[in-house]
Amino acid sequence: MISDWFPPPLQPFQRLQVTDGLLMNAERWQLAHRYHRQSHSFHYQSLYQAGIVYGLGVRVIVAPTEVRSQYQDGRWLEIQPGMAIDLHGNFVVVTEPISFRLASENFTPTPLPVYLTIRHVDPDSLTRKSVSPLVKETFRIDEKTTAPQANEIELCRLLLPSSGQTVTLQNAPDVFRPQINQPNLLHRVLVRARPHGSVVLGRGEQTPDPDFQAFGDFLASAVYQYPHLNGHLDDAPHPLHPDHPPTCDFLYVRNPNPWSELEIGGLSRHLEAGKLLCAELTQWDDDLSALMGLYGELQRAIAEAEQDPSLTSVRHELATEFQAIQHQILAQLQVSYPVVADLAAQFHTPVQAILSTAHPLRCEPFTFALLPTIEGQPIFMAAGGGIVIILGDLTSAWRRDRTFPLSTATLRETQELGINLLHFAWRRQQLMEWQQHFNVSVPPALTQDAINPLLASLEKITE
Repeated sequence: MISDWFPPPLQPFQRLQVTDGLLMNAERWQLAHRYHRQSHSFHYQSLYQAGIVYGLGVRVIVAPTEVRSQYQDGRWLEIQPGMAIDLHGNFVVVTEPISFRLASENFTPTPLPVYLTIRHVDPDSLTRKSVSPLVKETFRIDEKTTAPQANEIELCRLLLPSSGQTVTLQNAPDVFRPQINQPNLLHRVLVRARPHGSVVLGRGEQTPDPDFQAFGDFLASAVYQYPHLNGHLDDAPHPLHPDHPPTCDFLYVRNPNPWSELEIGGLSRHLEAGKLLCAELTQWDDDLSALMGLYGELQRAIAEAEQDPSLTSVRHELATEFQAIQHQILAQLQVSYPVVADLAAQFHTPVQAILSTAHPLRCEPFTFALLPTIEGQPIFMAAGGGIVIILGDLTSAWRRDRTFPLSTATLRETQELGINLLHFAWRRQQLMEWQQHFNVSVPPALTQDAINPLLASLEKITE
């Protein structure tokens, strides 16, 4: 799984052992303080995600009077005082407003995105060293036309007009809908607790892109409902090939056709890696439609019996019939959709109806006794290993451009069920990774090599 989180390197902590008579010099002092800096960095990287603490707003200003006349134009911004923390736990502190002129030029017929970022600068990395005993950690503000890197914190982004048009910046009257030449502050990331995990969602080649984009609308809401988990869309279609298995964690397919042996091989590699296949089926034959109709009627009867004390005596009978109809749906599903039976046989993983509320898809993190009903159509789910089958158009409920809006209760239920799907994909992959060989990978800039020269110097001093 990939995510916005960069774990600290796996290396032991080393402290200076202080004894009476120990000669203190600059190298030993640096080694002693390096331990505290490393501890602070590890603490932050383990628990938090980089971002803005407060301030660092960006507003449009008139050109300062002291600049040359050739720069007296409408390209000036002012970065407000504030504080941020980068992914290594370094603080970026801006104590006074900073005037900044955009220098980018757009030579294309389409608007050009420009990003304004800020990043921490370690004074030890500067070519010109300070002669003062006190050194100030500083920062660098960059203007770029590519997305911010991991060590950069986005302050704002703008769209410059197409070639031939004058850049005249102005503050956005509607901050939620900034236009060309207006600062866009919607993508700034604030400091927050680090999510437990991240899931990359991709679509199969057979799945139309508009259907897959419903996940984008879902993720935009899910981040507020369950911030412990991140989701990211990989818009490119993922072909199934054993030599090039899908790179996503959650592969979504809609109304799949039978797969070839080559595609089965690619899917096998995908599932063996602990990843998930989610197949949503929305086209039913008459036999399956009849069973799904009975399934929906039983769901409504169970809900009504809960509210009506006079129906208490029939609740046990309703529950028994409800389980039985789900078994019938699963049996008919494998007849109506041979691809489901083929998958179960190929991977020796029987696909079972999710009957118990103890199943992770029904209880983690949200509990479902009855699955949602969307515009009178109930949702049915079955799972086996890394395969999840959904009967019903669950993803259509997430679309913000729906022709007919859903009730708040229905929308919330469908979003919570979607979060359970993401959580199941993340949790399954996590558990499978824990029983495999662990490959220790350390970011090059953070390896033990960074402190080995200092340790060598220390050994020479103590000899």
